[in-house]
Amino acid sequence: MFEFVSSHGISLADFGSAQRGLSAEHAISFVRMLQAHGFFPVGIEVWRRQGNAWRIDSTGGWFVDELDPEEAVSDAIIFLGEVYAAESTSFTVQF
Repeated sequence: MFEFVSSHGISLADFGSAQRGLSAEHAISFVRMLQAHGFFPVGIEVWRRQGNAWRIDSTGGWFVDELDPEEAVSDAIIFLGEVYAAESTSFTVQF
């Protein structure tokens, strides 16, 4: 799983996050990968590119409100599909 994030994600270290940002497509694949390994997402942060920097969209995140793992996975995937996902948008997935 960490190899997937390393190879498909972009570093956000210079912008205050130790995580790597994924495109919506890769974030959905990662959430499904978590599910296949018995994990589930607990949060997703939305990062937007502004000029040469990435900024967290503090109003645009998702956090699990259901402890049922299957519902958390489906809610996360729905969220990722609904967020405007241009090239200037990236996602970090917490699990």
